Amino acid sequence: MTNKSSLYSVILSFQLPYFIEDLIITELDLGHSVPLAHRASYPVLNERGLWVDLDVTYEGTVCFTLETKLNLMKVKQMGGEIAAAQAAGVTEKEETLSTGKRSV
Repeated sequence: MTNKSSLYSVILSFQLPYFIEDLIITELDLGHSVPLAHRASYPVLNERGLWVDLDVTYEGTVCFTLETKLNLMKVKQMGGEIAAAQAAGVTEKEETLSTGKRSV
């Protein structure tokens, strides 16, 4: 697994708001340090490809750039639905209050 795909799998585990569609890593910079591999397992070949388990440490900086798409129409739509629900709630409360006044 490459550094970029490993980082991407971590990012995919984030819970994103409903209006963010995708997170894409466009740049990855590991600086001048080199990752150090301490141990490697015997290679395993299966239907999904060739696999090697590595123990790696990295003592350096990582800088990456994320790109995303914000769907503002979803925000607008959700905002309209919330406003409509709140307005309906206010209308029901007003009707209840006015009905209450009539019965007093």
